[in-house]
This record gives sequence, C-alpha cells and structure tokens, in this order.
Amino acid sequence: MYGHVVTMMAAPIQHTAHRRPDEASRRDCCMKWALGLAAALPLVAVVAIMIRLEAAFAQPEEMSALVPGVWPLTGDAKTFGIHWINFIVLSGNAAILSWCVFLVRVRRWLFPDDAALRDSIPALAAVAVMLATAGALSLAERHGEGEAWAFFLFIFAPTLTVSYALLWDAVRRFDRLWLSGLVLAGFPTLTFSLQLRHEQPGASEESVIVLNSVLLAVSIGVWLYAWGYAPNVAPGSRRAGGRSGQSLCGQEETWHHTARSDATRSQPFDRAPASLISERTLRS
Repeated sequence: MYGHVVTMMAAPIQHTAHRRPDEASRRDCCMKWALGLAAALPLVAVVAIMIRLEAAFAQPEEMSALVPGVWPLTGDAKTFGIHWINFIVLSGNAAILSWCVFLVRVRRWLFPDDAALRDSIPALAAVAVMLATAGALSLAERHGEGEAWAFFLFIFAPTLTVSYALLWDAVRRFDRLWLSGLVLAGFPTLTFSLQLRHEQPGASEESVIVLNSVLLAVSIGVWLYAWGYAPNVAPGSRRAGGRSGQSLCGQEETWHHTARSDATRSQPFDRAPASLISERTLRS
C-alpha cells in the first residue's frame, strides 16, 4: 500500500521531467525562428525605402519625405536626391551592419553550434547591403546623380569597411552582451546624427571628409578601449560564456588556475619543489 502511494506521488514528477526537454527544444526553436526573422528585417526595410525613393524620383519637383518629419530627408528629389542616396549608402548600411553584428553576438551567446543561423545571418545582411547600395546608386545614376558612385567608392565604402572591421574585433572582446549592443547601436546613431548635420544642400565636400574622419576616429577609439578592456583574452575564447553568465576574466582566471594545478600534479614524485628544498637545507 505504501509503495503504491509513493508511485502515485512520483508519477506527476516523472511526467513533468519528461516534458521539460520538449519544452526547452520548443523554446529554442522559437528563439531560432525569432533570430532568423530579425535577420530578415533589413531586407524588408530596404525594399520599402527603395519603393519610396523610386516614387520620389519619379516626380522630382514635388515634396517627398524619405523619413517624415526629418530634415533634410523631407523635400523635393531635385534638391535633396543626392543627399538621400548618401544617407542610404552610409547611415543605412551602417544600421544594417550593426544589426547583423549584434545578431551574430546573440547567436554565439545562445546557439554557438547552430550552423544554419551561423550562415544565414551574415548572408541576409550581405544581401541587404548589396541591395541597398546597388538600388540607391543605380537610381541616382538614372536620374542624373552620377557623383554618388564617387562618394561611395572613395569615401563611404572605405569608411564602413575599416570602421566595422574594428568594431567587429572590439565587440568580440567584450564579455557583456549589453556593452556590445550599446556600441553597435551608438555607431549608426552617431553616423545618422553627423550626416544630418553635414548632408545638406550647398554643403562642401570638406564636410563629408570631416564626417568620415570622425567616424573612423570613433571606431579606432572603441577598438583601443576593447584592447584595454580585455587585453589578454583571445577573441574566439568565449563562445558560450555569455549564456553561463561567467565573465571573460573569470574564464581566464579559471584556466590559469587549472593549468597551474595540472602542472603541479604532473611533477614527478622524486622532484621536490624549490621552496621545500631550501627549507630542508636551512634545517640541516
């Protein structure tokens, strides 16, 4: 009788224990789908902006709003068209790249061994960047704004390449996800703010050079800060550190402690430490 009662009490616990792996797998599946949809968001935004630009350039004399309520993103395409193109190829691509790098950091934090997400997130970001750049520049060329190609090839593309190479190496060294998110959200916000100041009708080419110089200086500063933040930790040594909550410094200290313990245990028994030898010598 007593054994029957114990069996009846343990049955719900066993049933819950059997359900927990399924619930965890469903939760992981939902999170993977959410990451995949988040990676596809830039493509949707690029297509929407391209449709808006095409309609604005089709009637260059009429007032249009690339971003409603934001000047100089509101006006006629004849006056503001080249500046709209520059906003897309610089600030727009910066936002796409920051979003991609952040999703890669989240994927490494949650699912470090998922091959599908590892390949799909950068691929979708690359498609979004190429679509935004090619669409904006071809639209500018069709409507007589051919100098947009020169701005992109000689100023904007080198700035984005160098800046995000440095930012990528920097955020890989941060052991806190919120710090990586702060850096990756701040850089496109700074880019957009500076471009609002310098991308205006009648602005000189020197202002564009100043804009890109400031962006390069900020990215170099973040990279140097990351080197000072974790100077002795290899960038790829913390694939699962964020999920377990252990910081990089803790991982590094644990590794050194384990290495010292292993080295001590691997010493032969007939070889005493130097401190013990000196102590025996003093006693004799």
